[in-house]
Amino acid sequence: MQPTLFTITVDTEEEWDWSSGYRTNSDSVSNIHALPEFQKACDHHSAKVTYFVNHAVLANTTTAEIICDLAKNPNVEIGMHIHAWNTPPLGPQHQVSEKESFLHNIPREIAIKKLQAVLQAFDEHGLKPTSFRGGRYSTCNWMQEFLSEHGIIADASILPFTTWPDEGAPDFRNRDLFPVRKQMQHGKNGLWEIPLTLAY
Repeated sequence: MQPTLFTITVDTEEEWDWSSGYRTNSDSVSNIHALPEFQKACDHHSAKVTYFVNHAVLANTTTAEIICDLAKNPNVEIGMHIHAWNTPPLGPQHQVSEKESFLHNIPREIAIKKLQAVLQAFDEHGLKPTSFRGGRYSTCNWMQEFLSEHGIIADASILPFTTWPDEGAPDFRNRDLFPVRKQMQHGKNGLWEIPLTLAY
């Protein structure tokens, strides 16, 4: 019998009341202080963990240090995460709409600047992500093309058989359980879409 291979993924982000809407000033990251203890438990069970880290976590000096320490663990991967609503550049509004909480729904030039801001935060801490998860599982072809050009080889934003009623939400109802390697326009080896077990 073959063993089941798996990895644990953690959206590593600020905390706030989801029912309060998508605020541009949400930057409380106290939950990150619990990650070292969580990682000890994962190490005890030899579980591999990918922490998908967003801008709010890396913008805080203390929590960025926690992430950098975790990155030294051979059982840990630090991947890239993004929340469209509180990643710079920010507009004048204090809250974005439900539709605009999905990165693929905002103007492409602004979305790319937000992706660049997260990549810059990674670079400033000596971290080089090769995996990605969009906030609220937002992803699309042009986004994957940009990510592939910047060293990302896996997109873990795919929820097979799933969509939800929020305006502008992704629709993965026609996706199955199998990884897919995408054809990239720039001619490099394709980016892998990695489906999650969260949805089934």
